Amino acid sequence: MKEQIQEFFNRPGINKSGICIEAGITQQYLNRILRGTQPITDSFISKISPVLKSYGFEAGGEKKKESET
Repeated sequence: MKEQIQEFFNRPGINKSGICIEAGITQQYLNRILRGTQPITDSFISKISPVLKSYGFEAGGEKKKESET
């Protein structure tokens, strides 16, 4: 999951600080997770998942099939 989150934040136009504010986490905490010095916890996932999904993040890296859209 860490790799998927890293790829998401590498996309142009994605603002880490804005997403962190919306999720209620600090940018330092997110950066530690992305560097691998902080483990991904259930609490982190529950806070950031809804925000990332609102910006188009798809967990599991699976794309929706055309028949599902």
